[in-house]
Amino acid sequence: SLVFLSVSASLVLNTAARFWSGGIASAGTLPIVAQSIFTLVAGKGALTDSGRDAWQRFLKKRGIAADYWHECSFGASAAVFIGVAAVHSSLPWVATWYNGWGWQHYQNNQLDSALGHYQTTLSLRPDYPEAEFHAGLVYEDLQQHQLAKDSYQTVVASDASDMPLDVWLSAHNNLARMYLLDGNNRDAAPLLTRAINDVDADRADTEAKIALVNYNLLKNLGWVRLNQGRYREARTELNAAIAFDQDILQTSPIQDEVIQLAAQTPEKTARAAAYCLLAQVEDAQQQTAQADELWQQCLDNADGGNVDEDEWQGVYERRELEAA
Repeated sequence: SLVFLSVSASLVLNTAARFWSGGIASAGTLPIVAQSIFTLVAGKGALTDSGRDAWQRFLKKRGIAADYWHECSFGASAAVFIGVAAVHSSLPWVATWYNGWGWQHYQNNQLDSALGHYQTTLSLRPDYPEAEFHAGLVYEDLQQHQLAKDSYQTVVASDASDMPLDVWLSAHNNLARMYLLDGNNRDAAPLLTRAINDVDADRADTEAKIALVNYNLLKNLGWVRLNQGRYREARTELNAAIAFDQDILQTSPIQDEVIQLAAQTPEKTARAAAYCLLAQVEDAQQQTAQADELWQQCLDNADGGNVDEDEWQGVYERRELEAA
């Protein structure tokens, strides 16, 4: 009984610590309290004089012979251990609930609540790449860039078979984009190249999540090549992104879903970016006529609320001032 109860108490403490790592989680409070009560009651009945007296009176009223009282006490302790162990072993499954709740809060822009749910999720199930990726999205929105990078890096370092394909690809894309914003093209390029090679072409044509991240991967690799002065490669990647946007994102049945998903990504949009970047490629090559057309496409589709596109609008204004 002492062994079972000691292990049960340790499991209850471990479960409580993991449930409440992101703050007191009301959904985890009831099972923790229930486990604690059963463990305390069983412990008192097995290990204290008053508890044993109460336990023996309970057994006597039910007609159980005194010869079996010790066995019953042991059985009760074992039953408590089995129950506590069952709850503890179910924590990875419970983590999927918290991940879902966190995503609901994130979609409603309740970032603090979302982050608390993801912290609890990862405490319950540390090897959960999808929750780690979602936490990275929250950190990025909260401008906690190093924590966002750490979360994305954890996903990138995980086994691709342990998560949905869109999460695997998006983690590479988002981490590469953060490197891009830091001016670190060297580390961004291999992440994007690796992810592009892993895109399932058939799924990219029919699944909104895969389609959107495929566009962003092509666009961001073109951005890297622009920064590196490798204009021919930049033109190839950005033209591929534009063609994919026109052929799939704007015309297929997944168009509406893509628009909704884009609003939930750090890039926020999937329309103007490739035009804005390709216009800069053409300007760098002194192809003014082509650049003018692309800049017009960029401005027609640009979203001032998007930090990247706002920056590119500034590039255009400086271009026009220099040409005046």
